[in-house]
Amino acid sequence: VRSPKKLLPGLLEFSRLIDGNASNGPITSIEFHRNAQLLLTAGLDKKLNFTS
Repeated sequence: VRSPKKLLPGLLEFSRLIDGNASNGPITSIEFHRNAQLLLTAGLDKKLNFTS
């Protein structure tokens, strides 16, 4: 998604997850990196989760 607005500093947080399904709500989208070593999930809790 492209937007002319910039992401505000401090708005993005990240942490390494052990469980790719860790979410406070249903997972709505999942994508694997082409090298199959990174997983991105998104859910209704409005969080993106990266798992390696």
